[in-house]
Amino acid sequence: MRVHTDGSLWRYVRASMSLSGYLPPLCDPKDGHLLMDGGYINNLPADVARSMGAKVVIAIDVGSQDETHLTNYGDSLSGWWLLWKRFNPLAEKVKVLNMAEIQTRLASCAAWRQLESVKSSEYCEYIRPPIDRYRTLEFASSTRCRVEYAFWRR
Repeated sequence: MRVHTDGSLWRYVRASMSLSGYLPPLCDPKDGHLLMDGGYINNLPADVARSMGAKVVIAIDVGSQDETHLTNYGDSLSGWWLLWKRFNPLAEKVKVLNMAEIQTRLASCAAWRQLESVKSSEYCEYIRPPIDRYRTLEFASSTRCRVEYAFWRR
């Protein structure tokens, strides 16, 4: 993990949008390191804000929840079987993770222990708005979510 205190702001903001498989990482001109979204290492950097002098950190968790009702397809997954299940109207729906969901889970695995320690700390006020029905990168639904959150807070 790297905390940037100087340099080109646009470069670090752009790097924070780099998700593996979607947008390539940026190369830091200072030292050549590849920069990606910090969520792969620290998804809730309240500890970083604390180390920079914050007395209280208000952390709003907008991460998506993992799908837990997945299809158990055993040791291998046949494309023909998936195709048959998808187009057969009588077949039970198959729930298999796509590449984006796999990447999201990999990122959350790396940050889970750190997230739990920050959530339970005395300096962090942790808030989770009611967004569980939205998935990662569902930006089209975000406007509806903001409006619902505004009503929820009243």
